[in-house]
Amino acid sequence: MQVRSLMKLYVDIEFTDRSNAFYEKFSTRASIGQILEDLWSMPAHRYNAVQLLSALKRALANAC
Repeated sequence: MQVRSLMKLYVDIEFTDRSNAFYEKFSTRASIGQILEDLWSMPAHRYNAVQLLSALKRALANAC
């Protein structure tokens, strides 16, 4: 669940509408990226990430 939430936050940051968000989103994404890298080293979280990405890939394929 942590992987899904972090990936959602990573994407949601793009749609922040504050005036200083342009600069903030890069540091926030860098922090999230580091956490995701650390989680990738843990087999259970890696499995969750692969499952999530596979589901997204299937959803995109079905949408086309």
